[in-house]
Amino acid sequence: MEKGNDADLLMGGFEMEQKEYSIRLIAPNGLGFGEGDISAKKVGVEARDAVKDAVETRPDSVLVDIDEEASDDGCGDGRFAEKVFNRFGEFKRSLNRAKVFGGSAIMMGAALIGMGRVNDKDESLNEVFKSSIGLLMERGIDFGAHTDDHAHGENCGCGAIDKAPDIIRNVGKYHDHIVGSLRALLGDDVDNDIVKNVLGSFRNYSQGANNENYSGKDVKNEIVSKGKIVKELEGSHKEVAIIINTVRGKTVNQGWVREITNNNAQVFAVDMWRLEDISHQAFDNDVEKQKALLSMLVYTLSTAATLTKGDLPVYIVSEKTEMATVA
Repeated sequence: MEKGNDADLLMGGFEMEQKEYSIRLIAPNGLGFGEGDISAKKVGVEARDAVKDAVETRPDSVLVDIDEEASDDGCGDGRFAEKVFNRFGEFKRSLNRAKVFGGSAIMMGAALIGMGRVNDKDESLNEVFKSSIGLLMERGIDFGAHTDDHAHGENCGCGAIDKAPDIIRNVGKYHDHIVGSLRALLGDDVDNDIVKNVLGSFRNYSQGANNENYSGKDVKNEIVSKGKIVKELEGSHKEVAIIINTVRGKTVNQGWVREITNNNAQVFAVDMWRLEDISHQAFDNDVEKQKALLSMLVYTLSTAATLTKGDLPVYIVSEKTEMATVA
C-alpha cells in the first residue's frame, strides 16, 4: 500500500491544462469559513509549496484510475491506509476508490435530510444513517468507510461521521458561505428555490432531532456488518488543499501527494461525479436527483467548515477544454 474567502471562490485564481486535464484553483486562500483544527498553516511551507507546484504544473499526475475491482467508495481523508478489512478478514493492498466525505452512506444520509425525508422529532442520526445504508443496499450502490489508528470511545475515526451532529448544525451557521460556494461550484445550474428548500430541511432537522447519544462507532459498525470494506488510516491530518474531481472513473492520487512530500502533506479529495452517480441511481425523478446532489454538496461544504480552518486552497480538476489559461 502507499505509504479563501467567498470572493476568492467566486473569482477564481488559476487555470492550467496539460494533456488530458484542466486544473482550476477556485479558492486560493481557502473557502474562508471554518472552525476545525485542520489547517494548511500547520504544515511546513516547503511541503505546502511542493504540493502547490506539483498540482498546478502536473495536472496529469493529479488523478489516478479507479481500480476495476473497486465498485464502492470511501472517504476523502488524505491519510495513508495502514489496514484494509471487512468483517471476513484483511486485504493485502489498498485499491483506488471513489472518494466522498464519509463515504456514500453518509452522503445518502445527507440526501435524506436535505430532501426532508426524515422525521426531525423522532429519527436520530444513527437511525438516519441506518436508513441510508438500507437504501444504498436496495438500490445496489456499493459503499465503504474508514476508521483510524487512534479512534476511541464512540468515535470511529472519520470526522465526516463522528462530527455529523455538528456538521448538520453548521449548515445553518455557515448558511451564506455555503450558498456562495454552491454557486461557485455549480454556476447557473443552481436552482435557488431547491437550495432554499434543502437548507430549510437541514435547519428543521437540526432544531428538532435529539442526537445526544449519537455514535460514529455505531455507524461504522453498521457498515462493517454489511460486509463492506473499511480502511484504517494512520497518523494525523496534514491536508493542505481540497481537490474536487469531475473526471468520471478517476480519483485524486493522494498517494502521489504523500510521496512527493515525503509524507509531510496530504490533500482532501471529493469526486463530484460519484455524488452525481449516487443521486441518479438512488432517486427516480429530476427534482429528487437535484435535491439529493445539492444536499450532499451542502453536507460536504459543512464538513469542510467543521473539520478545517477554511484556509485550504480548493482546486477543481476537469476534462481538458479547448485552451489553457493562466490568471
